[in-house]
Amino acid sequence: MTQDMALTSRGHAQRCIASFGFCLLLAAVGCGEDPTAPTTPALETQKLVSASGVTLLFRQMSAGGNHTCGVTMDNLAYCWGFNWAGQVGDGSTLERPLPTAVAGEHLFSQVSVGLDHSCGVTLDKRVYCWGRNSEGELGDGTTANRSIPALVAGARRFKAVDAGTIHTCAIEDLTSRAFCWGFNGGALGNGGQENRARPVLVLGGLRWLQVSGGNGHTCGVTTGHLAYCWGLNGGHLGDGTILLRLQPSPVAGGLQFRQVSAGGFHSCGVTTGDAVYCWGSNGLGQLGDGTTTTQLRPKLIASRSTWAQVSTGYEHTCALTLGQRAWCWGNNGQGRLGDGTTTNRLKPVLVGEGMPFRQVTAGFQHSCGVSRLRPGYCWGSNNTGQVGVIPHGEYPSPTRVFDPM
Repeated sequence: MTQDMALTSRGHAQRCIASFGFCLLLAAVGCGEDPTAPTTPALETQKLVSASGVTLLFRQMSAGGNHTCGVTMDNLAYCWGFNWAGQVGDGSTLERPLPTAVAGEHLFSQVSVGLDHSCGVTLDKRVYCWGRNSEGELGDGTTANRSIPALVAGARRFKAVDAGTIHTCAIEDLTSRAFCWGFNGGALGNGGQENRARPVLVLGGLRWLQVSGGNGHTCGVTTGHLAYCWGLNGGHLGDGTILLRLQPSPVAGGLQFRQVSAGGFHSCGVTTGDAVYCWGSNGLGQLGDGTTTTQLRPKLIASRSTWAQVSTGYEHTCALTLGQRAWCWGNNGQGRLGDGTTTNRLKPVLVGEGMPFRQVTAGFQHSCGVSRLRPGYCWGSNNTGQVGVIPHGEYPSPTRVFDPM
């Protein structure tokens, strides 16, 4: 979903839209400057113990609706949490409260998680998806759920994939063209609204550095560092309107971006000048500008920090500074902001008392991050095991993801 998976991520979240009659998820990062990398708190330096003898060190993680996936340093994919449609990818539909290896012998460079599906790019640049497929979001040409990875239809090679709520987009390796599949309504950017179970080309003749699937919409950054969004639009396309867009529409303001993240009903991006701007719905402070006012154009968040990455959840946002500190803002139900409370925040608050992270990812009611030493940490709701720890409950502070049993 971004040009540098060590510093990018995307979150996801759920929303029931009455006009469509089903639930969608988002696709899917301070007050105070952060000029230097923080020292490592005791939380991260705790002894790593694994009953299985396997200690998971992550390259990248992705938080989704009610499950989470990650790629380890040896390029293996693990998932955990809700698994009714097979989105954990282990061949079962059993809830998995601890990391579980994705079936097959695939080696992955990146994974991305939607509402109830997951996708990954292998080292040979193939995209595989697993989980729910009722709208064609797995891209294998069918609408049958898959509990093990299924190869996306066609012979194309891809260098990045990003799972939205119930659609998916990817960037072709050699051409940098974007292709999308699954639920449409404009989110696929192909000029129509019909669902597609196979990849279709995003129109406009643009070449992409990065794309991010959201909740019925998609955003991306071109090779010229311009941001475009398309699909359903309550202001979260950032083009100054609330008009449905069936193909890419430029984000207003002429800002140059290096990464964007499409969320529930808001979107955010990091500029080439290391600033974070957000736009769209803001009823719970998810834009981070200190207000609850919806913005149809990009609005600078209330922070003087310099930023490396942003990740939008359903009603919250998390971001990573250049100094490796994680900050979150917006809806703090279940403790998804990671500041040790459940108090909503209109401005960024520090996660985990400043413990250092390499990457953060915001989901529906939880968030996760790869720490500086590479163990995974999650916080927020663990009602289906998505935080990767036992027991179920709420975890308002970063909690180290358990190793496999």
